[in-house]
Amino acid sequence: MATASLAPRCWLCASSAAERQDRGAARATTRSRRQDRGRQRAASDRGAVVTVENVDEPPEVIRKVLDAVPDLQYCLDVGHAHLDNRTDGARTYMAALADRLGLVHAHDNHGGHGETGDEHLPFGKGTIDLERDVKALKARGYDGPATLEIFKGIPDDRRACLRKMRRWTKE
Repeated sequence: MATASLAPRCWLCASSAAERQDRGAARATTRSRRQDRGRQRAASDRGAVVTVENVDEPPEVIRKVLDAVPDLQYCLDVGHAHLDNRTDGARTYMAALADRLGLVHAHDNHGGHGETGDEHLPFGKGTIDLERDVKALKARGYDGPATLEIFKGIPDDRRACLRKMRRWTKE
């Protein structure tokens, strides 16, 4: 993974989408809130930031978790927001959760479904307009860290993604 920001902080991303599928949404959400409160307390004691990441849940579900844990921040995973062919996914999540945004995960995919659709491709190898989404983040005033979650391709692809991210955030 590469990062476009070298902020001297540590992030812990937490999500419980699989748990919600396995157990019932109401029980899993309650358990997730308790776990998030515990993670947040432990992280604060160590100077770390805890974020909750979108996987397949709508922004309204994440908002409930954020409201229940005041110091918890949000990690926008642009690739996850695009799954199931949600072409406006990242912008929808930004509009609903920008006030708590603390971290961004950027990668491309073809908008497929579930784990197989979560391809973690280099920018331009899928169907996400990452330049548009990065510029939308910048327009909202986000200047925090972005992790480039590029798990496929060759090292030159990762370097090219980092160059693009740097260019888009400076324009």
